[in-house]
Amino acid sequence: MSRRHIPLPPPPRSVPLGVTITQLFGVSTQLGLLFLGIGLIFFWAFAWSSEAVTAFEFLGPTTVTTGHVTAVEATYSSENKRRIHRVRFMYEVDGATFDGASYTTGPTIGPGSSVPVEYVTERPESARVQGLRARPFSAAAAITTIFPLGGLLAALFGLLSGARNTRLLRVGAVGYARLVRKTPTNATVNKQREYKLEYELTIEPEMPLGSYRQGWASWAQKHPFTYKTHETRAVTDEHEEPVLYDPSRPGDALLIDAVKGVVIDPATQTLRPTRPAVLHLVLPTLVLLGNAVYLGVLLVGP
Repeated sequence: MSRRHIPLPPPPRSVPLGVTITQLFGVSTQLGLLFLGIGLIFFWAFAWSSEAVTAFEFLGPTTVTTGHVTAVEATYSSENKRRIHRVRFMYEVDGATFDGASYTTGPTIGPGSSVPVEYVTERPESARVQGLRARPFSAAAAITTIFPLGGLLAALFGLLSGARNTRLLRVGAVGYARLVRKTPTNATVNKQREYKLEYELTIEPEMPLGSYRQGWASWAQKHPFTYKTHETRAVTDEHEEPVLYDPSRPGDALLIDAVKGVVIDPATQTLRPTRPAVLHLVLPTLVLLGNAVYLGVLLVGP
């Protein structure tokens, strides 16, 4: 069976910026950034406002002085179905007056009451009423950190995968690989079974002039590589699938039909994105701006 011709010039070849963007910010990166953006909202709202942060803030030496309560306010937050109250207080350190706030879900202290105030010796502005929290939520709220962390890891995986694709589009030599094994995995994507596809890339050495082709072909080198996907049809419909492989490490190969968002222009033998690359930057921009605004609101809040 004849092999499909891939109209690409020999490496190294030019990879347009638009193609690089589509590879770096592909589906995996976009989903990771979406999860990161949503997760960061929970992080700023709960983990950052928890006693887990206070534990680091009060690591150094502390000093206790006497202060007095100036106001007690009910917040909009609750924990275990109990309203969280903010206790505002004033205290003095070396003649300087400081304002602070602590939080409690228990019985509140009335305005005007004297209270023991614990502050960080080297940073007297960091203080809390002894026995109360310096932040609204308990340390258990820090568990929300797993949401943005999971999104960050997924986004990093997508970026690394996209960087690899871009590198092979630039320096990869065209080759052909044969599918040798197709194994179902335990994972599903959109209710479709994911498969582990095992390929074998055959690289035939340059044949010296006058050599017997059949005998020389026996020196061909075979390099296995794997690819996992739930969309198997595009990468299993040919006797030998076209790939781009790293000549210095042939086992590092990329199935051309698995590259998303890129087409090869046969007339110019160049790569181009299938849609405007700027669309791939919309979500990253929204995540950055959205969290910057959210953090700003938290910082200027009460």
